[in-house]
Amino acid sequence: MLLGRGSGHWVEHRLPTQKYGFEPWRLRSLLVGYLNLFCNLTVGLSITLAASGLTKVATFTPFFLLQNASGVPICVREDAPTAQWILVEVAECKPFYPLVSAKEMKIVAKVEGGNDQETVPFFLNKAHTTLLKLNDMYGGINAECQVSESQMITTFKTYKPGMATVQFVNHLQDSIVTINQTGSSLEPLRLEPQTSQLYTWDNPTGKREVTWSAGKKEFKSALEQVGLLQAQRFKQFNVACCMSVVV
Repeated sequence: MLLGRGSGHWVEHRLPTQKYGFEPWRLRSLLVGYLNLFCNLTVGLSITLAASGLTKVATFTPFFLLQNASGVPICVREDAPTAQWILVEVAECKPFYPLVSAKEMKIVAKVEGGNDQETVPFFLNKAHTTLLKLNDMYGGINAECQVSESQMITTFKTYKPGMATVQFVNHLQDSIVTINQTGSSLEPLRLEPQTSQLYTWDNPTGKREVTWSAGKKEFKSALEQVGLLQAQRFKQFNVACCMSVVV
């Protein structure tokens, strides 16, 4: 139905009704999938005002986007053995359509043309900035996930000085400090006296807290608490040890 104005009055114009015959479902639907599996496409919608301030502009975009801000090609896949790798070239932003939808969605990444070493799984649908370790010439991949109502963008950069999550410094004279991510089963970091070590999370999807000790007693600290000063006395060594987090 259309409305038109003529002779100073609004006039109703009815459009002719058009009937559509039945079409097979497969001809009218587009699905994406592989291995005889189909998935729903997740699409984001953002609504803004045009320059006139009267017209609303509705823009549809892929909900998950992968952006390569590094100087090398990056490969990304879902955290599943059968998932396919997606190549993201340098300076490219590519849509990403996960086959699995869950409350916590994880992906892994690697440098194309490297030694095929993958990062540990990290979140696709939660806001975070995480340095992911790689034991190769690149040292690691920094992943930053930005979350909004209309899209989630994960940006990748190769490691550069200053990207490490934390630098531990042992200023004790005679005591070794052991440090491990809380709940991790990996070998803890042993920090010798008067030495320092860069560190990032062994499990980016786990609890971001470290368990540390300069003796038999253990203590837990959340490194996100900038300005934290945590002092403890270790009777077995008769020394006082304090952990501070600064920027």
